[in-house]
Amino acid sequence: FHGARLDDASRPRAEHEAVNLVGTENLLAACRAAGVRRLVYRSTADVTLGEVERSYVDEDFAQPIPFDDPASVTRSLAEDLVIAASDERMETVTLRPAWLWGVDDTCLAPRVVRAARGELPWRWIDGGRSLCATTHVANLASASLRAAVSPDAAAKVLYVTDDERMTVKEFVTRLAAALGVSARWGSQPFWLAWSLAWVAEQRGARGRRAEVLSHGRSAHFNVQRARKVLDWAP
Repeated sequence: FHGARLDDASRPRAEHEAVNLVGTENLLAACRAAGVRRLVYRSTADVTLGEVERSYVDEDFAQPIPFDDPASVTRSLAEDLVIAASDERMETVTLRPAWLWGVDDTCLAPRVVRAARGELPWRWIDGGRSLCATTHVANLASASLRAAVSPDAAAKVLYVTDDERMTVKEFVTRLAAALGVSARWGSQPFWLAWSLAWVAEQRGARGRRAEVLSHGRSAHFNVQRARKVLDWAP
């Protein structure tokens, strides 16, 4: 099971390449040397992140040219390596979870808490109306275990989400309430958020536009293939 990754937009591209791309190359080589029969790779739904809505798309959705974000680009390239490596000697299965959440979350939950305390800037984009795809850690774990043994999963790429239709505001507000804080933030129209992100990146910031796309463009995935291939349900 390969889940190591760097997705910190503030870090240089070279670090993302070292961890996400070169690290995956090293792991594929090590697996072959050790005679591993199947590798389950945790990719991300963000490999299809772009300026268009992803409304109930499946794995046949045309993957755009990776958005110019070091985490998305390098993980997309790593995914290509994993898919191409699947053969009769070593099978690979690629899972694409969305926003991860759950017990011991060290990424999204702490950000929500910091934003609620005013320590981190946060604004809804277009009122938080965009759909967001989420993946609870228990759903990812169960899908990963199924991917390791399912005979039909070899060489497959599968979206793995909670399969719920929920907006960014609904999800983050409920998550904040569960964490004991309040998500009372203002809102910006998409065009303004995008413009401010572009200006910030011209001044040296990284990953701002990718974050705007993540929060301001709908993402909702069809997980019927994972249900069928893995005999799995979220």
